[in-house]
Amino acid sequence: MLCPNCKKEIAEGVHFCPDCGANLSQKPEKQKKPITKKWWFWVLIVIVAIALISAVSGGGSDDSDTPANNDNVVQSDETTTAPEITVPETTTEKTTKETTTAKPTISESDYKASCISVSYKDIARQPGAYEGKDIMFTGEVMQVQESNYSNKCILLIHVSKNQYGNWDDLVYVTYTLPDGAPRILEDDIVKFYGECEGTYTYETAMGSTNTVPRVSALYIDIQ
Repeated sequence: MLCPNCKKEIAEGVHFCPDCGANLSQKPEKQKKPITKKWWFWVLIVIVAIALISAVSGGGSDDSDTPANNDNVVQSDETTTAPEITVPETTTEKTTKETTTAKPTISESDYKASCISVSYKDIARQPGAYEGKDIMFTGEVMQVQESNYSNKCILLIHVSKNQYGNWDDLVYVTYTLPDGAPRILEDDIVKFYGECEGTYTYETAMGSTNTVPRVSALYIDIQ
């Protein structure tokens, strides 16, 4: 027989090798094959390789194009309705509507007849009581400011005559001159009809402020 350790020829029944001293009574351990020699190792490698190739080839596709995989896909036969948007009225449109509702169109003579005559002291003392009412005044134009782009103008008009015959007590008047109408000049004596708009504060030439009644005139007659 051969010594399993040194491979020397030894006699049968010897318990120890005379050359290397190996114990012959113990069964030699069976050497394990390396893992690379096992058949299942290569099968596992093949399976893993196939799985990786499948993952790489499938990753390039866009699953979002498939309705079954995307809950947010809208079907082509569905109709989307845009929400209704309400555009708010502009200040000009709202003012025009309110004016039209509050004041129906009447003739010039009827409108002038509807205006009330008030004293400067009354309207200056309680402007809120007359705000929104149609009033009339007679006075002397102290200052005229005309627009370069329209027929609108601003007038400062004295509406009270003192004991010496001089005009006093200013009213701030806004007015749109009709096309073809004669211009209003300083020192003109005029009679104006319009809506009281409370008071207006302006800065004087001396740098101080002055608060006076304000009227939006609809008609102005040069006397």
